[in-house]
Amino acid sequence: PVSFPIANLLISQIACGAQHTLALSMRHVWAWGDNTYGQLGITGDRVGVFEPVSIKTLEDGGVRQISCGSRHSLALSDTSELFSWGLGTSGQLGLGDRNSVRQPTQIRALKMQGVTLIGSRWEHCFAITECNDLYMWGLGDSGQLGCGVGSQAAPIPVRELRGLIRGASVGQGHTAAFDLYGRLYTWGKNEKGQLGLDHQMRGDKVQEVEALAHEEVRRVQCGANYTFVMCQSGKVRARFRRSLRKRRWKRKDEHGSLSVCALAVFLSG
Repeated sequence: PVSFPIANLLISQIACGAQHTLALSMRHVWAWGDNTYGQLGITGDRVGVFEPVSIKTLEDGGVRQISCGSRHSLALSDTSELFSWGLGTSGQLGLGDRNSVRQPTQIRALKMQGVTLIGSRWEHCFAITECNDLYMWGLGDSGQLGCGVGSQAAPIPVRELRGLIRGASVGQGHTAAFDLYGRLYTWGKNEKGQLGLDHQMRGDKVQEVEALAHEEVRRVQCGANYTFVMCQSGKVRARFRRSLRKRRWKRKDEHGSLSVCALAVFLSG
């Protein structure tokens, strides 16, 4: 580990892509790493940056949340304006096309929706609005957008969950979300059991996780091919595949080391 090269910056949030990093400090966004596709959002054509550089185009308005996909980035402003930049070949920028952009560009399709929470991983993204609607866009080859199989270049609502969603997270090819009543829903890629269902079939549509029907989910976090949830009871459960004979939800006391990781994820921020 090395210390942050710019002194006196209070970092409130970090987001990492495949080879780039964003940091949020005092409502300003700093970026470093690979910039091949413009995922750093900085001026110029540099393909890589080895020290943090401020994203000038975001300095005029305060930023309250950042998120990184594999080779793209998102930033949510204090006024609920959502910006994206970087690689756009799967529609992951939400700008209505599949072009890549090197500067933060507002996703105008969500301009009037009052976005409160954003997230991205790999090549698909989500946004939750103040009306508890869930919007998704980007790569959809495994049904991870909740609207069947197919990519979307502009945000579309997950209609089955309209007005319900409190929180969400995305993995490499799957999505998990929980509603105002603590019910968990998953969809997308499932060959490693990451959807928490009693089978390994792909989830092209939204499905409630019945194994947690008697729990009130409060937080959810997806990794590339696994899912963690924290329940009101304080139990941490993980969905992953150790072997074909052990595809089930695990309580925290069964795998202590996994629980420590999950608690660190859920309690940070």
